[in-house]
Amino acid sequence: MVIVTTARAARKVSEGWRRRGLTVGFVPTMGALHAGHLALVAASKKRCDRTMVSVFVNPMQFGPAIPGRSPVTEGFSGGPA
Repeated sequence: MVIVTTARAARKVSEGWRRRGLTVGFVPTMGALHAGHLALVAASKKRCDRTMVSVFVNPMQFGPAIPGRSPVTEGFSGGPA
């Protein structure tokens, strides 16, 4: 698993994979991971060589982070699906 924290880093990783001839799937999320997201990840893993998942909370949509109130997934370990 590769963890990146910027769009630039994500592009660099995905471009490297594509240069090697690998297909790359992408599952965008807004941070509150649920079974629907995991189903999309599973589908991408079946169809693509690599799968990327974004966990991005848009501050323009949700406002500044408020401890205990931001969309998060309780108990999510951050491990691969």
